[in-house]
Amino acid sequence: MRGRAPLRSLPLLLLLLVLLLVLLGSAAETPPYLPAPQNVEVYSYNFQSVLRWSPVPVENGTVLYTAQYTTSSYEHWSDLGCARSPQPQCWLPPELQRRRRWTILLRVRAELGTLASPWARCPAFVAATNSECWGWASARGSGNSWARWHRPGPGLWEQLGTLASPWAHCPAFVAATNSECWGWASARALGTAGLPCCWLWVTG
Repeated sequence: MRGRAPLRSLPLLLLLLVLLLVLLGSAAETPPYLPAPQNVEVYSYNFQSVLRWSPVPVENGTVLYTAQYTTSSYEHWSDLGCARSPQPQCWLPPELQRRRRWTILLRVRAELGTLASPWARCPAFVAATNSECWGWASARGSGNSWARWHRPGPGLWEQLGTLASPWAHCPAFVAATNSECWGWASARALGTAGLPCCWLWVTG
């Protein structure tokens, strides 16, 4: 009876061996996975817009990126002009920069050799409402006074690759009430009262 014990355990060993082979085979058949880019956003300053994303980390090789666009009224995706580029950004071409009221949809994917990640998209972009704008405007009626105007948007100076610091804002300016004016004015009331005519230095 003792000599038959190993024979009884043989089916169990064969079952474990088959399970091990199945697990090894399924692991070998699992294809490598390349994750999609993260933090995909459009940064726009004075209607100059760039699509940016976080680089995909890999141990070996150089990750390339392909960006595409479409519009709300056109279902076909077109290249943005940055096919298989190593840079984690892509400027919108001039023909799109001029379409300030178009609703533009953008997507990007990573590529490494024969691998391609899923597409990553950002929220719809409309330059007329999403672009951060700065500029100078003349304050009419106040001589040579100029005011710097700002329309907020989602972008930041640093995110556009500049080294400029953020602007420091001053209180709202109205030339008619905030401008200090100096000049000479005749005191006619004194003259008509029989007193010597004089001039006054006026400020306001």
